Amino acid sequence: QKQRSAFLLGAMLAADRELLFAKLRMEAATIRTTELHTIVGRFGLLAGTSSLLGGFAFAGIVEFEFADVERWFEENEEVFVHPRDPYRRVDAQPSSRHVVVEIDGVVVADSTNPTILYETGLPPHYYLPAADVRMAHLTPTETSTGCPYKGFARYWTVDVGHGPHTDLAWGYDEPLPESAPVKGLICFYNERVNLTIDGERLVVAATTEDR
Repeated sequence: QKQRSAFLLGAMLAADRELLFAKLRMEAATIRTTELHTIVGRFGLLAGTSSLLGGFAFAGIVEFEFADVERWFEENEEVFVHPRDPYRRVDAQPSSRHVVVEIDGVVVADSTNPTILYETGLPPHYYLPAADVRMAHLTPTETSTGCPYKGFARYWTVDVGHGPHTDLAWGYDEPLPESAPVKGLICFYNERVNLTIDGERLVVAATTEDR
């Protein structure tokens, strides 16, 4: 009797779960099929900028497409690239650690004056003064990426004579206020160079996060 009751209870829970998932799938399928709106701004129309979401979980919620709006603000501060995560933190700290960067067996940077940038969910990155980088091996590229916490980065390709490493280094000429200490410094992808910190080779996992 106990086994039969347990079986029936399990079957009921499974049926309820399937019913719930089916309902969620139906709601998800209708989320973006409701109403599209156009925003009238001071200088004209922004077509397809927002939508009124349907479904029981999103009824009455309006979504704005970040890329379709010219400028975004959190209170009076402009936000770039995408909305900032309140649970993500960026700290840039001056350091006296000895940082050596090698590429293809050649030292391209050697510094005891790095600024270490700590960012939630990412390994520390070591930003170095240009005076400590062998700039003759670096060539600026046209690449630029944006980050809502640091600003817009410029890039360099590095070539020590064994072929170019495209966009291997980057820096911020005008970082956002919270990342101001890295202004004018140069950083290398940890996972694409041999990085030694205080005499110990650093082993890091690859990351595809934007800079």
